[in-house]
Amino acid sequence: MSASHNQTAENVARAFHEAYERLAPKFNYKTREASAVPWEDVPAANKNLMIAVVDSLLTDGLITTAQSEPKSLSGAASPKVMLNIQPKEPESRVVFVTDPRIRA
Repeated sequence: MSASHNQTAENVARAFHEAYERLAPKFNYKTREASAVPWEDVPAANKNLMIAVVDSLLTDGLITTAQSEPKSLSGAASPKVMLNIQPKEPESRVVFVTDPRIRA
């Protein structure tokens, strides 16, 4: 796995973790105390598993990446990673955009 592929996998895993923890209470769900922490404090085994899951989806082609540099509100370049999810039904496509500089 290339360094950029690994970084993409970690960025997506981190974004997923942060969104999951942020949204869980809205669904009356309580996550495990050990993992309900900032990304830096997630137990290594849990973090490595999340990164491996994203890596597997990237490797299998179920999600693909496209680099872009859309402008931020200030007009400065804002690097992002776009993930295109390849569903079984071609008419339904989901795109996630992550920005590794954003912290929850």
